[in-house]
Amino acid sequence: MGKRRLSLFINHKLQQSKLTTLMVTCFIAFNLLLVSGIVWLAYQSFSTVTFTEISKARLALLNESTRRGFDFITGVTGTAYSLASNRELSSLLETAGTGRLTQIHQRRELAKILDHTLVVSEGITSVELYTDAFNGVTVTMADRIFPVDTIAGDSWFTALEHADAAWVPLRENESGHSLVGYAQRIFDSRGSTAAYV
Repeated sequence: MGKRRLSLFINHKLQQSKLTTLMVTCFIAFNLLLVSGIVWLAYQSFSTVTFTEISKARLALLNESTRRGFDFITGVTGTAYSLASNRELSSLLETAGTGRLTQIHQRRELAKILDHTLVVSEGITSVELYTDAFNGVTVTMADRIFPVDTIAGDSWFTALEHADAAWVPLRENESGHSLVGYAQRIFDSRGSTAAYV
């Protein structure tokens, strides 16, 4: 009977030990499941907030870039239009019946107007004038005034002959980047083309 009691006692302890192990295992599994659920919810919330904020930031950056692009386009076209409608510039292009000395003076005054425009215009890297008004004058110093033949061979020039203004592709710069320019026709007092800026 002592052996039986010992056997029952051992069985009882084993069962109690198995029950304790099962309870501890269930407790750990439940806690792991609970912590996993909390971590997953936190990750989802963080991901949603982060994605929303990144999307807002990208949209704001895109809007700012678009606004700057439109401002630049408006600035360039406005600068070209102000040069084309400048009465002083138009009168300086009237060289018919003037002597060479007067034409040299007119050319210098035109160069000053172009230089001033370049200084006060933000984002514009070059302002050039193409006209045949000064073909008879020898150029003594480098300036921004060229004969029309300089651009007559460019592919975009024929399109400009049919329009008052156009965005045109330019040659590559020193660093190999392609540039874009805006060309505007300048009319004289008779309505003929006096120059291109």
